[in-house]
Amino acid sequence: MVGKPNKASEALLLEILLALIFKHFGKTERALNLCSKNTTTYDMYTTPNLTKCGCGAGICVRKCCQHGFYHPYDEFPTGGITEAFCQRNNSYSGHAFSIPIFNFTDLVYYADTFSIGMLTCNENEPQRYFKMNNSNPEETYLIQSNGSLYFLSRNLFYAPDRFCVDEQDGMSVYLCYTIDATNFYNLSGMIISMPFLLLTFLVYLIIPEKNLHRKALMFYVICLLLAYVLLVTSNLSKYSFPDVTCHLIGYFIMFFFLGSFLWMNVMCIDMWLTFSGARGYGGTRSTEQKRFLFYCLYAVGVPAMFILFVFLLNTYGDEESIFHPKLGRNKCFLEDGYPQLFYLYLPMATLIGMNIILFILTAIKIQRVKMETAMLKQTDSRKHNYEGDKQQFNLYLKLLFAMGVNWTTEVISWAALWKMQSVPSWIWYLTDLINALYGIFIFFIFVFKKKIWQSLKKRLLWKSSNCTLSSGVSTPHVSDIKLT
Repeated sequence: MVGKPNKASEALLLEILLALIFKHFGKTERALNLCSKNTTTYDMYTTPNLTKCGCGAGICVRKCCQHGFYHPYDEFPTGGITEAFCQRNNSYSGHAFSIPIFNFTDLVYYADTFSIGMLTCNENEPQRYFKMNNSNPEETYLIQSNGSLYFLSRNLFYAPDRFCVDEQDGMSVYLCYTIDATNFYNLSGMIISMPFLLLTFLVYLIIPEKNLHRKALMFYVICLLLAYVLLVTSNLSKYSFPDVTCHLIGYFIMFFFLGSFLWMNVMCIDMWLTFSGARGYGGTRSTEQKRFLFYCLYAVGVPAMFILFVFLLNTYGDEESIFHPKLGRNKCFLEDGYPQLFYLYLPMATLIGMNIILFILTAIKIQRVKMETAMLKQTDSRKHNYEGDKQQFNLYLKLLFAMGVNWTTEVISWAALWKMQSVPSWIWYLTDLINALYGIFIFFIFVFKKKIWQSLKKRLLWKSSNCTLSSGVSTPHVSDIKLT
């Protein structure tokens, strides 16, 4: 919280201003000897250069300032470092400085040679990096033998260029702020997809012929749309939600995402049953309605039970456990890291795996049925139903492929951000593009079809004629109109 600046804060601000002046009028980079441990002729310096001092070709941990200098730090004015500079430590007596190096949590050795250079991250941001507090259990860190920084409480690894160590307070670590690129890259793709998902749902809601496959597709699309809307709202909102509202948003995001995957699973199961002969190629209207009711219980009941399990674990579970969801702690969703792995990506990966297996089994069955129907006449109803089901299978195969590609890139970007807190820009561009194209892809393969447009036209024309004839001419009942 920013309040009235105290004298220490004013002094630091003055030092920052002096550093800015020094940056332009002070020591030149050529005059700096960053590897020197002896007395220097300058009291302050700033440079973006990184110099190896005795490391050779091996892994070299970055030290913010050269020996005998330290990085001034205070919570004013923005809660983080705004300008990188180093200041002479007048109490420095030439003592040796070393840091413990770990292999995960096992101490390996102590390093006393470093790369000297201040952090250059987030140069155009108001908050560039901050000082970690190793005495706080929530901020306990260990420097790894591969040069990365291990953040124990969140099981995160930061790349070597994301932090530097310093001699202040024994040993200090300065860590770059992670700029949440998902707010622009990932969510913008979802925003582009949303109107196309809505249009797909509305078209299938309007058309009169609603068989089981179309109903399942409607529920799949609306679940995905609602998950996108809630996720975008919670991430881009400028206002803080009350705790109860925040938790509800998080649970509903999980429910709708899992629901969308289960409705895709319903399509795969029903398609497999179709070609396996468990329900035949046709089926009466009453049996289809019963089957759809069972599918609804499955696609709604499983996410509801899963959310109840997560709720109980989040409310009564051990908060220090890696299995704790930590929903609503830092954002209106699952905490990054293990919570998202266990309660989002693992269930979705399981369902995608099930769908792939069902599609493989269905494809094998199609080849067998194809041989059986090859001898049937063109007018045979079995062959007609088979061809229709096969076309439906091809559509779902495209949808499953698109879903697999979409969530594969999502998992890659999530895993990279989780483990290294740094993601190559091309991954975000790819994820953004696929998220944007996903809703468009669904719209075109399921709406831009001749039969769908004919059904839509028929419904709109029937409504128009119904309005025209309602003034005095009786019109046939809806059930008397045969729609094919």
